[in-house]
Amino acid sequence: MATVDLCDNKTTVTVKIQQNASTGLSSAYKDRKFSDLIVVNNDKEYHVHKIILSSFIPQIDKMLSSGLAESTSLRIKLDHPTEIFDLIIDWAYCQPISVTKENALGLFHLSDYLDIPDLANESLSFLFDHFSNEVVVEIDHWINQIATLKARQLIDQYICENFCDIITTKSFLGYEVDTVYYMINLIGLNIESELQVFEAIIKWVTINANERLVHLPKLVSALHWTSIDINQFTNTIAQNFYIKLCKETRPIVLSAFESICYNSSDQIKDVNLIIGPRLKKLTNLYYLIKETDGTLTLRSFLNENISFPLVCDVNMTFNRCTDECTTECLIDSDKLILINWIKKTYRLTNHSVFSKLFGRNFEFKENGNVFLWKGNRPIVLKPNPEEVTRFHSVAPYKGQFYAVGSISNNFPRIVVVKFDPCDNVWTGVANGRQISKPVNQLKHVLYDNKLILFLDNSKYHIYDLESAKWTQHVGSGLWNRTADLHFTLHQSKLFLLSKVQLELYEFDSVEDTFKVVKGKPIKGANFVGLISTEMEAQLKEFNLQFRLLDSNNNLRKMLIRT
Repeated sequence: MATVDLCDNKTTVTVKIQQNASTGLSSAYKDRKFSDLIVVNNDKEYHVHKIILSSFIPQIDKMLSSGLAESTSLRIKLDHPTEIFDLIIDWAYCQPISVTKENALGLFHLSDYLDIPDLANESLSFLFDHFSNEVVVEIDHWINQIATLKARQLIDQYICENFCDIITTKSFLGYEVDTVYYMINLIGLNIESELQVFEAIIKWVTINANERLVHLPKLVSALHWTSIDINQFTNTIAQNFYIKLCKETRPIVLSAFESICYNSSDQIKDVNLIIGPRLKKLTNLYYLIKETDGTLTLRSFLNENISFPLVCDVNMTFNRCTDECTTECLIDSDKLILINWIKKTYRLTNHSVFSKLFGRNFEFKENGNVFLWKGNRPIVLKPNPEEVTRFHSVAPYKGQFYAVGSISNNFPRIVVVKFDPCDNVWTGVANGRQISKPVNQLKHVLYDNKLILFLDNSKYHIYDLESAKWTQHVGSGLWNRTADLHFTLHQSKLFLLSKVQLELYEFDSVEDTFKVVKGKPIKGANFVGLISTEMEAQLKEFNLQFRLLDSNNNLRKMLIRT
């Protein structure tokens, strides 16, 4: 600390300086001066300092603090892979280490065993992003080869959040029965109806019915039958060809039928079926407003008192699977926002069109190039068809992307193409929807098997994916420009926010119209978008985790910052 006088005024100036902790640790690492412990691992000796290892490796801290013989010994023996343990020691002394495809799995397992969460998370993120270039995570491999609690939590969350997309892929059809059974047993599957799980089972069996039919009783026993009503049971399940064909499923189906009809759990218990519904995420609907100082404010439709300020941080990294205090949300189908609930920061994508599928981020550039982002690693995919002059927006739906573009010539028209990222293939969907003049900007979303295309002057076109027909509609002054509206899917419903009317609307898929949601007028002017998230639940969980941080973790974070 230094104090100086400025001119005639007795003004005190304080300058704070601090030593770089990693520099000191690096020196101690190189010369091993005053080392007070010898660690012998597979006949290799490490002359180290107890205070360093106990501060950064909790498992060794427990050994040295146990009160047993090893806690007072000047020499301890371990048995870990030498190359991996070398990295652990380097890391403990704040030396840079290189994580590669060859050592990532071993580094994850050892850091997880030694209870080093920071290093385990970094290794796990590397595995998640660099194991392969495949779009869908190799669930078979993760369940069977990376079988630790942390890895299971990560892959369980991935399956639950992306189940409806995963079951549309060829990868799912090739899974072993134990993997399929593991997936459908997860209680937190993000599904709208239990019939989606049943249909996934039948789809998997149908691919090779001769060999897979024998597994049908095991799989259907994992259904949450109490979430299936009598109409779904009689019209879909009871009429299914394979359910009728497989005699071993009859006791299960009959027990489930009695339970559904008579609201009794006695029969279900007799055949060990599952009682109770799956867990549902409690999400709420919020809208984002950009303030005059550039910050964002997240506000709730249900509670005016909920107001969450967010400051822009351009250094935040998208698509990090182990960042538990962050959430990525899709805005208007083609923009991503990353929110850190603890630091109260955000980052928005810009310039390119971004969308999300299978838990991964996809970038669609104006020049037609497409990239799959795995962490900070871009993977080049097949560019869009050359005949499309410009792509305006992209929306995910059932494991694929639907892109809306325009062809600008003597007869300008809108085109819809479908992109399968797993097969890396573009397919035409709808071509030749003629428009009166070239399009500057449009947005679209897919909902209930309908592609809703928003144009200026409250006009919107709907393309029915089943009938392959367009219909044209007018929104009665809901918006003047497509920039005046925002939309999102929330609890299986489509909501639209109008900047012109300052009201929230819900889409009626029967009448193909937007109907106002009764409530107070929306406060604000510079809207950024709508998001659906479980913010309150996340904040409570993260605040609890931060309060439970022990002194060693706090020390580690302090040293990393310096």
